[in-house]
Amino acid sequence: MILSAMGAVGTVFLMIGAGLFIHYKKWATREDATLLIKIVVNIAVPASVIYSFLTRFTREDILNARINLLALLAASFGIYLLSMAAGALLKVKKERRGLFSALFAFSNSVFIGFPLAMAVFGEDGMIYAVMYFMVNTTMFWTFGYFGIRRDAAVRTGVKEKVTAKDALSKVFSVPLISLFIGFALMFLNVKLPDFIMDTVGYLSGLTSPLSLIFTGIMLGDLGLPALKFEWDVMKVLLGRLIIAPGVMLLAAVLFGLGGLGRDVFAVQMTLPVMLQAIIISEYYGADAEFATKAFAWTMVLSFVTMPAIVLFVNLI
Repeated sequence: MILSAMGAVGTVFLMIGAGLFIHYKKWATREDATLLIKIVVNIAVPASVIYSFLTRFTREDILNARINLLALLAASFGIYLLSMAAGALLKVKKERRGLFSALFAFSNSVFIGFPLAMAVFGEDGMIYAVMYFMVNTTMFWTFGYFGIRRDAAVRTGVKEKVTAKDALSKVFSVPLISLFIGFALMFLNVKLPDFIMDTVGYLSGLTSPLSLIFTGIMLGDLGLPALKFEWDVMKVLLGRLIIAPGVMLLAAVLFGLGGLGRDVFAVQMTLPVMLQAIIISEYYGADAEFATKAFAWTMVLSFVTMPAIVLFVNLI
């Protein structure tokens, strides 16, 4: 199992390497690669979520997973609270504390999380990856989003009201809506025609390669300047790569959670920071350079931390 897991992580890194190679050959720039984001977020991920619900899970599976979701919710809220405390105690610059919390607490559940879950745990792990995505995405587009907008107001001196409607419009993204659709179809025991299921299956297969190729292109575009040392980035690394998975494993103990759910959640917790944090920071005027550095560092170090956490959960 351990050798199989290591091989799966190696596959993930090789696909990221393909993206780096594409960038090196100048076949696509970061701007060109935005097409991959649109395909993944609006087509591949929704197809993957719906396909997983209709082919792998039953109502009993979901009902039996209640304890998994409770443990995940408790861990996610706990990590976010710790991120705010860490921002104050570690004296993170006040104009980037909201962004710091978002980077500290939330991970790249689509572009890295789904491919890694599929590679390491197979289809059986996807229901837990989808649960993580649901909680992670909702919290980012509420707590994280409000925090980044607050930072932008401090930096620019322009106070802008962030409404609940604004945040909700971001939470209910295409992937999250597809989760509700897949959930409803499964619970209602709806059987789609074979040609539709075949189409959804083929499209779902795009998620992993396109996500990881984009990540490689992104890393190539960031280059070495994004790895310039900065103490606040090191504080993000402490939270993202050590504290977050540690809190998840503690929550698993407290809730009596074990097996595949615990393993998938722990691995998802140690993923690099969310790409959306960079995009939102750039758009609203928060510290996008800081977010970019955090993304680059967590991606580079994940070459060590992802295999390490996979090995660890296979041993405990």
